[in-house]
Amino acid sequence: MDEIRAEPNRPIPRAVLSGPVRAALMALRAFVIVLAVIVVWTFVAGVLNTR
Repeated sequence: MDEIRAEPNRPIPRAVLSGPVRAALMALRAFVIVLAVIVVWTFVAGVLNTR
C-alpha cells in the first residue's frame, strides 16, 4: 500500500492488445450500445402506449 501512496500521480501506460482482442472489445461495445438503445426504445414505447 505504501507504493501506491508514494507515487499517486504516476500515469499508468495503456495495455498493448492484439488485433483480435481489440476487435472483440469493439464488438462488445457495439453490442452494449445496441442493447441500451433497445432498452430505451422499449421504455419510451411503453410510456407512450400507456395513455
